[in-house]
Amino acid sequence: MGTGQGHGEPGFAESMNVWHRVPTRLVPTDAWSALGDLGVLGPGAIPRGGGMSFGDSAMREGGHALQTDGLAAIGPVESGEIEVGGGVPMGALATQLQGTDWDLPVHGGTRHATVGGAVAADIHGKNDVAMGSFGNHLRSLDLRLVDGSLVRCAPELHPELFAATVGGMGLTGVVERVRLALTPRSSMAVRWSARRFDGWDELAGILAEGAPWQAAWVDALHPELRGLVHQAHPDLEGEAPPPKGALTARVPKLPLVHGALIGWLNRAMLMRHKERARTVHLWDFVWSTDRFLRWHRLYGPGGCDEYQFAAPAAGFAPALEAVRHICQDAGMQPCFAMVKPLGSQPRVGMLSFPVEGHTYTANFPHRKANGALFSRLMDAVIPHGGRGYLAKDTTMTPAQFRAMYPQLERWQAVAREVDPGGILQSDQSLRLELKPW
Repeated sequence: MGTGQGHGEPGFAESMNVWHRVPTRLVPTDAWSALGDLGVLGPGAIPRGGGMSFGDSAMREGGHALQTDGLAAIGPVESGEIEVGGGVPMGALATQLQGTDWDLPVHGGTRHATVGGAVAADIHGKNDVAMGSFGNHLRSLDLRLVDGSLVRCAPELHPELFAATVGGMGLTGVVERVRLALTPRSSMAVRWSARRFDGWDELAGILAEGAPWQAAWVDALHPELRGLVHQAHPDLEGEAPPPKGALTARVPKLPLVHGALIGWLNRAMLMRHKERARTVHLWDFVWSTDRFLRWHRLYGPGGCDEYQFAAPAAGFAPALEAVRHICQDAGMQPCFAMVKPLGSQPRVGMLSFPVEGHTYTANFPHRKANGALFSRLMDAVIPHGGRGYLAKDTTMTPAQFRAMYPQLERWQAVAREVDPGGILQSDQSLRLELKPW
């Protein structure tokens, strides 16, 4: 293996955590695809998409980030399927589908994530119960391996490599192109409503009604579980208003999001809430946070840390109670929290995050103590079948990951076969010992 020091330009790889910024050699698409052998990239490399992960999954300190923005081709829709480059942002693909009879089956939480990133994290959205995660709609992947070869894999073609790549965080190869099954478009207009809940039973009952898109905002600062369930249904009679654009004002790195302000805002939202619906563009519901560019700066110079776990239906309520109690006892409640239901579809990826049940997401202002807190939270959910999300993880240990993901050894067997030298490594994979060879 060569030193690889001549490849790539010095730069930094960043995550959604403002504080997480590491020196990395940035390698443009045309450069790494022409190398023929990714093994010349020295101390390690990792594909990089939109940089929307919260942790260290798309960075390799002292190594190389394989930029994918050059993988930008979008083909025509054919029989409800489309071929698209791995570097295409989800928002760009959705825009390209405007004017057709088809739409994305899964949007995820942000339009800025790339298609390759959506594969790597097997992203899920607010319609997971109905549609499952991104991997459930993939027909094939064109994967660039470390030996330079391009392999097409699919559920019926190299199925083990396909299953290791979906949810595999870019550690099996670079996703150059995918063939994606689309969903028929009914209307981009949806009726957005919000209903208050108090307690788990009420929350679970509302979510069980099965709205096509839904997510529950949780008043994380209140000692009892309460909040609002946001739901959206297609509005077949209404006309979709234009989607709202991003606010262009620069978000300062000031700690505007803090306990006192959030507590007041939470109380105001609950007091002023009325059960009424309004017609909005679907994108404004599924990508609501995208209106605020670099919203994480509102947490201050260090940004925010995000903790997320999923657990089966039977274990989620006690896992959530344990997580909330630990945060309350430590005096480290999140400023924002959300619960989403997860569907029963079998997941394609060996390391896919969603399980049939629910997921809880919480944002905390960044501080060093979060590491110890998150580790305690992971330990608390494991006995209930809980697992952490690699796209959000910053603190999991190898032992915790092994306990959460029973298919790890199967995944490692595939990863060792296609990357025997351990060339594709991220700081996260090193921390979790995903490739111990």
